[in-house]
Amino acid sequence: MKALVTGASGFIGRYIVRELLEHGYDVRVLVRNIANIEGKVEIFHGDITKLHSIFPALKGVDVVFHNAAYAMDWGRKFPYALLHSSCRISLALSINFLLLR
Repeated sequence: MKALVTGASGFIGRYIVRELLEHGYDVRVLVRNIANIEGKVEIFHGDITKLHSIFPALKGVDVVFHNAAYAMDWGRKFPYALLHSSCRISLALSINFLLLR
Protein backbone atom coordinates (compact mmCIF):
# COMPACT_ATOMS: atom_id res chain seq x y z
CA MET A 1 0.00 0.00 0.00
CA LYS A 2 1.30 3.46 -0.88
CA ALA A 3 0.85 6.30 1.61
CA LEU A 4 1.34 10.04 1.15
CA VAL A 5 2.42 12.02 4.22
CA THR A 6 2.19 15.81 4.20
CA GLY A 7 4.37 17.61 6.71
CA ALA A 8 6.73 14.65 6.88
CA SER A 9 9.71 16.79 7.88
CA GLY A 10 7.98 18.04 11.02
CA PHE A 11 8.16 16.64 14.53
CA ILE A 12 5.07 14.40 14.28
CA GLY A 13 5.41 13.72 10.56
CA ARG A 14 8.81 12.08 11.02
CA TYR A 15 7.28 9.55 13.39
CA ILE A 16 4.36 8.86 11.05
CA VAL A 17 6.81 8.13 8.23
CA ARG A 18 8.91 5.88 10.46
CA GLU A 19 5.87 3.86 11.58
CA LEU A 20 4.58 3.46 8.04
CA LEU A 21 7.96 2.24 6.80
CA GLU A 22 8.22 -0.23 9.70
CA HIS A 23 4.79 -1.61 8.78
CA GLY A 24 5.73 -2.18 5.14
CA TYR A 25 4.12 0.81 3.46
CA ASP A 26 5.60 2.47 0.40
CA VAL A 27 5.87 6.06 1.59
CA ARG A 28 5.70 9.24 -0.43
CA VAL A 29 6.19 12.62 1.24
CA LEU A 30 5.04 16.09 0.22
CA VAL A 31 7.39 18.61 1.81
CA ARG A 32 8.72 22.12 1.32
CA ASN A 33 12.04 21.23 2.94
CA ILE A 34 13.75 17.83 2.96
CA ALA A 35 15.40 18.41 6.34
CA ASN A 36 14.59 15.60 8.78
CA ILE A 37 13.47 13.20 6.04
CA GLU A 38 14.77 9.75 6.84
CA GLY A 39 14.37 6.32 5.32
CA LYS A 40 13.53 5.11 1.86
CA VAL A 41 10.77 7.49 0.78
CA GLU A 42 9.68 9.06 -2.47
CA ILE A 43 10.03 12.84 -2.15
CA PHE A 44 7.72 15.37 -3.76
CA HIS A 45 8.57 19.01 -3.22
CA GLY A 46 5.46 21.12 -2.81
CA ASP A 47 3.16 23.23 -0.71
CA ILE A 48 -0.35 22.27 0.38
CA THR A 49 -1.58 25.77 -0.48
CA LYS A 50 -0.74 25.23 -4.16
CA LEU A 51 -2.88 22.75 -6.05
CA HIS A 52 -0.30 22.22 -8.80
CA SER A 53 2.06 20.66 -6.25
CA ILE A 54 -0.56 18.45 -4.59
CA PHE A 55 -1.98 16.59 -7.60
CA PRO A 56 1.28 14.94 -8.75
CA ALA A 57 1.96 13.74 -5.21
CA LEU A 58 -1.49 12.11 -5.02
CA LYS A 59 -1.15 10.06 -8.17
CA GLY A 60 -1.09 6.37 -7.30
CA VAL A 61 -1.43 6.66 -3.52
CA ASP A 62 -3.93 4.66 -1.47
CA VAL A 63 -4.05 6.76 1.68
CA VAL A 64 -3.13 10.30 2.77
CA PHE A 65 -1.82 11.28 6.20
CA HIS A 66 -2.28 15.06 6.28
CA ASN A 67 0.06 16.47 8.88
CA ALA A 68 1.26 19.72 7.28
CA ALA A 69 0.86 22.96 9.20
CA TYR A 70 2.30 26.43 9.40
CA ALA A 71 3.60 26.29 12.96
CA MET A 72 4.57 29.73 14.22
CA ASP A 73 3.06 32.82 15.76
CA TRP A 74 0.57 34.14 13.24
CA GLY A 75 -0.07 37.51 14.82
CA ARG A 76 -3.38 38.76 13.52
CA LYS A 77 -6.16 36.24 12.93
CA PHE A 78 -7.18 37.31 9.40
CA PRO A 79 -4.10 36.02 7.48
CA TYR A 80 -4.33 32.71 9.33
CA ALA A 81 -8.00 32.29 8.47
CA LEU A 82 -7.33 33.09 4.82
CA LEU A 83 -4.47 30.60 4.49
CA HIS A 84 -6.32 27.93 6.48
CA SER A 85 -9.32 28.23 4.15
CA SER A 86 -7.06 27.98 1.11
CA CYS A 87 -5.45 24.80 2.48
CA ARG A 88 -8.83 23.23 3.24
CA ILE A 89 -10.05 23.92 -0.30
CA SER A 90 -6.82 22.53 -1.82
CA LEU A 91 -6.99 19.36 0.25
CA ALA A 92 -10.71 18.85 -0.43
CA LEU A 93 -10.11 19.12 -4.17
CA SER A 94 -7.14 16.79 -3.88
CA ILE A 95 -9.10 14.16 -1.97
CA ASN A 96 -11.86 14.30 -4.61
CA PHE A 97 -9.19 13.80 -7.25
CA LEU A 98 -7.89 10.78 -5.35
CA LEU A 99 -11.37 9.27 -4.99
CA LEU A 100 -12.27 9.79 -8.63
CA ARG A 101 -9.14 8.32 -10.16
